[in-house]
Amino acid sequence: MVKKLLSVSVKYNANIVMCNNYMFDQDHHISCYSNQDRINKFGKWSRSDFWNQLYSGNWGLCTVSWNKLYSAKLFKNIRFRENKLNEDDFITTELIQAVDYIYVIPDRLYFYRINRMESIMANDKSNDPDYLDGVEAQMERFQNAKENNETILMKYCYRSIPRLMIKQYGCKYDKRFIYYKEMYRKIFNEMCDNKMLSLQLVLLFILFYYFTPLFHLAVMLKDK
Repeated sequence: MVKKLLSVSVKYNANIVMCNNYMFDQDHHISCYSNQDRINKFGKWSRSDFWNQLYSGNWGLCTVSWNKLYSAKLFKNIRFRENKLNEDDFITTELIQAVDYIYVIPDRLYFYRINRMESIMANDKSNDPDYLDGVEAQMERFQNAKENNETILMKYCYRSIPRLMIKQYGCKYDKRFIYYKEMYRKIFNEMCDNKMLSLQLVLLFILFYYFTPLFHLAVMLKDK
């Protein structure tokens, strides 16, 4: 895996190279399916390409670190966050901002084990406020996009925050949930002031902020 990714990195002068993967379960059944099968473009991705793919159904494969090779120089001033459950979400923003492009290959070079009981992805996290780290990462990504005038990324973050928060509906009375909900209101007001929101995006805020139980129910029914 490393040899192949390194050769691609050298050939295309890419500081980040991403590959595809196989998935296998506890009985060692291997599947070729992965979220990345929805990716419709390989080769060189600009930063915009990366965010478009991530927010178009490829969140997992674009965010995780295990299917990528990074240039060591990227980590001169970038570090994984300590004591965060969604550390990949935080560092992805910084790493992508630090490069002009990444290179993506279709080769399946990584074997990912699914349904591990100890995995944070395999447990119910709706009542655990620690999982709001993912919301915090999106808030930071929004601010980063704002500072770099990346309007499309700002809108992606705006749309994703309510859905991430509603996954933590079980801790809706936790101070972090309440705080992030108010932060989202400020983001909404700011984007309205700058005339950045369509009617659909305004309705998203209204439903999430003022009718949170109904929004939760709608998401639950859609995910069934």
